[in-house]
Formats: sequence, C-alpha cells, structure tokens
Amino acid sequence: MYRSICVFWVCTCLIFTASVKYVFAAGDMCPVAKEFSAKAALQFKEDPKKALAGLLQAHNWCPSNEKISYNLGLGYYKYKRPDKAYEVWSELYQHSPHNSKLINNLGWLAYKLGKDDEALTWAGKSGKTKSSAILTMEVLFRKGRYEKALKYASSKATLLGSANVDKAAGYLVDKKWQVFRSGDREGATKSLIDMSRTYPQSGIIAEAKEKMILAMWDDSVDIPLPKPLPDNVLVVPASGNDISSGSSEVLAIGSHKQTAPATDKAYAVLIGIRKYQTINGPRFADNDARQVQRLLTRMGGFKNDSAHIKLLINRDATLGNILNNIAWLERKARLNPDAKIVFYFSGHGSPVLGEDKTTIRDGLLIPYEANLDGLSDRTAISMAELDSRFSKIKNNQMITIIDACFSGSGKSASGMKLIKPRVKKNLVSKSKQFITASAADRPAEEYAPGRQGAFSYFFLKALMGQGDLNNDGWVDSVEAFNYAKSKLSALDLEQSPEMTSKEPLKISRIK
Repeated sequence: MYRSICVFWVCTCLIFTASVKYVFAAGDMCPVAKEFSAKAALQFKEDPKKALAGLLQAHNWCPSNEKISYNLGLGYYKYKRPDKAYEVWSELYQHSPHNSKLINNLGWLAYKLGKDDEALTWAGKSGKTKSSAILTMEVLFRKGRYEKALKYASSKATLLGSANVDKAAGYLVDKKWQVFRSGDREGATKSLIDMSRTYPQSGIIAEAKEKMILAMWDDSVDIPLPKPLPDNVLVVPASGNDISSGSSEVLAIGSHKQTAPATDKAYAVLIGIRKYQTINGPRFADNDARQVQRLLTRMGGFKNDSAHIKLLINRDATLGNILNNIAWLERKARLNPDAKIVFYFSGHGSPVLGEDKTTIRDGLLIPYEANLDGLSDRTAISMAELDSRFSKIKNNQMITIIDACFSGSGKSASGMKLIKPRVKKNLVSKSKQFITASAADRPAEEYAPGRQGAFSYFFLKALMGQGDLNNDGWVDSVEAFNYAKSKLSALDLEQSPEMTSKEPLKISRIK
C-alpha cells in the first residue's frame, strides 16, 4: 500500500514538473508568437498558404492567447476552410464566452456550414444586436419558415428596419405565389388574405392580395414569374474580418490588360440565359457568358467582333439562334482546321429519361423560349447531338464548357421542371474535350459573392492566373479545371465537375 502511494506520488510529481516546464516554455514563446501571428496575418493576401502555416506555428507556441487563436480562425476562414475556422473559434469561445465579435462570427459561420440550429443558438447568445436579428431571420428563411420570419421581423422592426421587414414580406408573398402556381389557388389566396389582416401596414402583402384575387377571377391575368427562394438557393457569405458583412468578389476581367494578341484563327459561341420566356433562369447565367467573352478577348487571343464571337444572351438564345450559331461554328472550324474553337453554355438543363423513368439517356440544354411541359430533343439542345456534331470537327483546339444542371427530376412546387435528375455518367464521348460544371447526379451551384455560377467563377479565376501551376505564362484547360474543382471542394459545394479528354488546351496568356 505504501509503495503504491509512493509510486503514485512520484508519478504525480513528474507529471506536475513536466506541466510546469511546458507552461514556462509556452510562456517564454508567447511574445514571439504574438509577433509571428501579427506578421503572418499581414502577409495573408500575398501568400495565404505560408501565412496560414505561420498562424498555426504561433498558435502552437502560445495556444492560450486569444488574439492568436482568433487570427488562426480567421486565417482558416480566408483559406476557404470554414469548418476548421469553426473548430478553432468554438474552442476559443470556451475561454472567451463574452467576446461579442467572436460569437457573431460563430453564428454566421454556423449558418454558412448549414448548422442552422447552432446558428440560432449563437444568435441568441449575441444579444439584441442587428446582426444577430438578421442572422435569425436568414436562418428562418433558409428553413422555409417564411410566416415565422415575417412575424419575427415585425416584432424586431425597430432594430431591423423597414427594409428587412419588407424583405420578409416579399419572401412570404413569393411563397404564396408558388403555392398558387402549383394548383392550390384557393388555399394560397385565403392565406394571403389572412396575412393582409395580420399585417395591415404591409403594402407588399396588400398589393399581392389584390393581384391574387384578380388572378383567381380572371385566368388571363399575368402572374409573377417564379423567383428563387432562400430555402433552395445556395448562400455563401463573403470572407473578411466580419464574416456577416457581404462584399463583392466579382472578377475584374473587364479591366484586365490585353495579354494575348488577337488572331483570326479563334471562334466562339457563348450562351447565357438568366431570363427565360416563361421562367427565371440561374441568377448569374448572362454574366457568366459575358465574363467568358471578356476573358477570351483580353487573355485568349479572340477578336472581339461578331465575325469571331457570337454572344447569345437571354432572348437572343432561342433554339433557332443556338442551332444556327452551332452550324456557324462548324463552318468556321471546317474552313480553319487549325483554329481554336470554344462553345460555352450557362443556363438551365434537363434530363431525357429512359423507359424505366430513372435512367438518364441524354441531357438537354434549355433555350430561351422552351415550354418546360414539352421538352424534347426537338425543342431543346440535345447533349448527344452536340457531342455527335462536335466529334466530327477536326480541330484539335476545341473545348465545350457547360455550366448547367442535370441533377433533378419531376415538377417542383413552382411548376418548373428544374430538372435535376440522377444521370447516367457518360452523357458525352471522349472524342472532344467537354467540361460540365457538375457531375450528372449533382446540382450546379452559384457563387453569390462573385455574381457567377460557381464553376464558371473559379474556372475563370484560374484562367486569370491562379491556375498557372507550371509557371509557363499560360493557363490551359486542365489546369483551370483542376483549380476550379479543388476550390469547389474546399467550399463544400455538392457539385463535382467532370472533364472528358485530359489533353490540355492553352486558353489564357497571363504574361
């Protein structure tokens, strides 16, 4: 017994001694760690990878310092690792439970990571601040609880301001129109009438109520087109010291200097459809196509005229126009066998189901005027036909880029077939280089801070210089594809881009 006690006491002493040495060692390094952390934070923009390594080293030297831990979390966030930022800041919260800025960031970070219930908990801990109230409202939006969101916004009107209350009312109205279009016209109208009595001061609800009653009475009355609602739209907060504040990350391609001399041997057809005739398209599809045009004409050697680039935006992108311009592209390729050929499409996609109603035998690119209830390879652009026609083009320098969604099926509650099927893997062959923004069984997302489709944004960012991994002054299609795929993965987006031929095609000259 005595021996056991002695052994225990000796071990305890040894552990205590080691702990004391560690504390002193850590304490000795804290002044160095503070300077190291500050230096790394300042260098983050120039060399994010090296700066993050510096922040990690500083944290290892002095893990108890709150500022160092905060900077490490911020570094992870800027490095597109919000999961690690959340982990570091959650640990820091245990030691700094009254740090309001930390709590605010944890709330918005939880929201970004899809941890909605945790986001609400952090919002509650933030106290009565405008940021926490907006966060609560945004979580309710994303959960699809629009009536509760309006009730909450109205109760916090003094704190939130009238614009946020109107925003909540607008989403609720859009939801009621969604129900109306799906067929439950009586239920939607009755609900909106009830809402107008509950919120008599809301002009948005009052106006919608009158229009919906009129639409019930007269079938010829135009009703609002569907709008994307937060419960089915990707939300990506921008990075920064305060992650709840939005900021633009739009690529400044238009102001980029000319780096590649224009040539006659380069032709492109670029299509972007945000506004369809009967439905809303992806929010940034038209901007996608315009950004591709800017990139090709400034850094890709394309002449910026209609003899070399055909830009079809919104109502110009009819089935007839698209087919005519595909034929134009084929002719140019046939007459100029050494020319560079680009086909780009950003808009909605649709599957063609097999007889079993689950297998996808083809994909469709939806033109401007398409009727979603009558989609076929005669009313839309068939991927199989596109593959067949482009496979016959002999030009080695040819690329087709599709930023569209093929990952759903059936009608949504809005009445739109937005059409996100499980798709057979090989929609196209490998005879030409096809790049699709998402795997066939996954959605194509948007990157809101950049005002573009997520894949197009990072693909173009790579082409502006970020993707030049071999430092040869050019970014090729494989480099840009790999860069975009890695960034989408780091953002935890569900899409997984695919590429057929891995033969690199030089696209942009960066110096």
